[in-house]
Amino acid sequence: MKQRRGLSTVVGGVFFLIVIITAASYLTYSMNLFESFSETVFAVEQEKENRKKESFDISRLTIENNKINLDIHNSGEIPVHFTRIWIENVTGVDEVYFFNLNTTIATGNTGQNILGNLNFTALQTQSYAAKLVTDRGTTKEFSINASSEPLHLQLFVLPEEIPTNFVSTVLLSVTNNSTQNTIYTNVQPILNIIPLGAVTTFEGTTPQPHPVLEKGNTVIFEWPYRISGDEGDKVRFEASILNGVPGNIVSKDVVIKVVEFAEESGSSLESKLLTSDSAPEDQLFFHKENFDSLGGQQMWASGPENNIGQIIDFEFSNALFYTNSDANVTVNIPNGTWNSHIRYISSPMPNSLMHTGSESETMSYHFQKDSDNPLDSTTTTTMTLGSGVNRPSWNATGHQGAGAYKFSGNDFASIPVVVGNKIADSPASTAAWFNADSTGPNTIQMIYFSKSNNGDKSYQIFLDSNGYLVFQIDSGSLVESCTSPIDYRDDSWHHFVAIMPGDNDCTLYVDGNFIETQTNNGNSNLVVDGFVYVGARDGSGSDGFNGMIDDLIHWDAYALDENTQEVTDLYNTNYGTNSHLMNFDIKIVDEFGNDLGFSNKTITQTINYPIPYFSDLGEYLNPISDIWGQFNLTSITNSSLVVEPSERLMINMTMTPKSFGNLNLKMIIDDTDVVSGLGSSFLQTPLPDIGLPGYGTYDNDNIGTISVFNPGPSDVWITFESRVIFKDEITGTPYASFVISSDSNTIDNTQDSPVIEAGTTSVVEFDRPRTQPGNSLSQLIPEGRYQMFVFLDGYDSTGQLFFQTTPIGIVRVT
Repeated sequence: MKQRRGLSTVVGGVFFLIVIITAASYLTYSMNLFESFSETVFAVEQEKENRKKESFDISRLTIENNKINLDIHNSGEIPVHFTRIWIENVTGVDEVYFFNLNTTIATGNTGQNILGNLNFTALQTQSYAAKLVTDRGTTKEFSINASSEPLHLQLFVLPEEIPTNFVSTVLLSVTNNSTQNTIYTNVQPILNIIPLGAVTTFEGTTPQPHPVLEKGNTVIFEWPYRISGDEGDKVRFEASILNGVPGNIVSKDVVIKVVEFAEESGSSLESKLLTSDSAPEDQLFFHKENFDSLGGQQMWASGPENNIGQIIDFEFSNALFYTNSDANVTVNIPNGTWNSHIRYISSPMPNSLMHTGSESETMSYHFQKDSDNPLDSTTTTTMTLGSGVNRPSWNATGHQGAGAYKFSGNDFASIPVVVGNKIADSPASTAAWFNADSTGPNTIQMIYFSKSNNGDKSYQIFLDSNGYLVFQIDSGSLVESCTSPIDYRDDSWHHFVAIMPGDNDCTLYVDGNFIETQTNNGNSNLVVDGFVYVGARDGSGSDGFNGMIDDLIHWDAYALDENTQEVTDLYNTNYGTNSHLMNFDIKIVDEFGNDLGFSNKTITQTINYPIPYFSDLGEYLNPISDIWGQFNLTSITNSSLVVEPSERLMINMTMTPKSFGNLNLKMIIDDTDVVSGLGSSFLQTPLPDIGLPGYGTYDNDNIGTISVFNPGPSDVWITFESRVIFKDEITGTPYASFVISSDSNTIDNTQDSPVIEAGTTSVVEFDRPRTQPGNSLSQLIPEGRYQMFVFLDGYDSTGQLFFQTTPIGIVRVT
């Protein structure tokens, strides 16, 4: 009997199959949908994480040729891509401009001039608000040229009361105290001078705009002025910020004051030859004496002593200074600015390259400032920049934040060949940093070129048509080259060391890495003379370089040796803004130098403070004013400080050595020859209510002695009207005495001193000070603390008169 399935069974089976297929399809769809949703959630979360890792800072902003020159540093963990920027003119026509960007900066790198191609004209006389945006939506707002709210301005004039024809230094402190977390860029100070009888002469370099001022940070601008006039004459300094909020102005007056004591001298001030920097009570000069200074050296309000001074070498010691202690004196120092002013000079080379004699560098250019004749710190050669359209332009923040010259294809610099750079035979070495434009041509771009007078021999370093770096030696009979197979036209800094170890031999390093060496064992002399050209082949700019060149160094008779780490050390040497790292510890300690352990006794403990390279100019052969650099560590105290009886003020400075390319640092103290800038090294404090205890003492039972230095240019004589003045620190009561001898020769109303020749020092004796000098019946100076001054009256070999007041500082009379 046959069995048959009914229609319902068939339909049910089909339906069941459809259900299974539908369920499977739905499950697959759901899984795909969930996977897609999961991927979307993951992408969103990943983007959130990326935004957390994205961070960037404005490292520099200037306005050059009406263009905004903006440098950005990627301080985050991932590359950052900038997509747009808004710029609002807030002082001119109130308009908002929008620009698309397409700039990516790798992690840890700095993008330079990222707004260079914007079709936007920026004026120094107008201010702008800007917002920079990345593709992840991260934004940074900043102000250009001015503030949108009042900034915290403080004006200091040091000193505020001066004798005529003295220099007073104007310091403007600008603090970004924004309540809106605004970053201010291209901050430009304005100083207006209002004469109130006195005459001013500017004796310094006009301060440049400060590129970036983050919230909470402070910048100090400095102007030195020589002020002259009669007693009571004044000059008013008013300071503000360009395009700042109206009324955001601070001012200070300087008054000319002739200090009158026991008797007033009638001498006229026509010539001032015996000079010394004044030492107000807020300027503690570093002195070389170490007695009663706990193994350190003295620090007190007395100016530098002579033209010899002392050099402290941080390779071998730190710089530790103490004020004196006094069991009976309490000194109150208000809140305000503390300034560690250091005059220093940098070692020209890391230790591995500190050679002497013929093995030392013979030509070294670091382009620290713009000059038509850049400085060779070895003093061997003289560079001259091309003029007009052939002059390279100076970039203040070139390599490592320091200066560099920008060559634009037809620019050049020339150096006459002398003994120090005349390549006659091996060995020889040349090193430099270069930054080639990515838009540079596909032709030869000369970096360094030297040839013989007849042109048949040459020594040259250049980029070839592929952008490869080539070191080529042509001795006339043989041409040898070392070439790096990398296109360096990438808008990035690179370092080369080109070595000629033997005649007709070449070795090339780039960025500290060995590239190639070629050895021919030849013995023909190269003999290049005439001129060395930098940035081009000749004086017409042929085969010109497109980019920047910095830190050009040459050895005429030495081949750098990587086996002793010389190439690596030179590559790692920072000739820029953080060449040295210094630690500062400034605090109040007990009479034995021990830490008191209280926060209100600490002024600052600053670690690894960056100090820029400053040219050595002949490796310390002449510590004269023109070569000593200066820097200031500024600290702000928000509350007053008290130096109790038996306490001292201490400053300790130590240098942090680097593992590679470490440059040593030396500072100068107690030297009257260091007169440029702010003079010798010192610590400036807020003005105390009385002077910190000094190290000077005078025994009132005996006659006293002082040293008088004549810096020249003329020989001088001092007369009987010269005197020493002591002013009681509390009561102001003056005591005075006449000088009575010079180098054991009597000075009286009939006899002047022997001649004090230019550049020499005379030991001068003075009588016991009294209320009336020379009157033995008047009151003798009692024991106590006094401000001491020396008044010198005399004439020079040209017949000119002088009358000079020199503050000595706080002294103790015992």
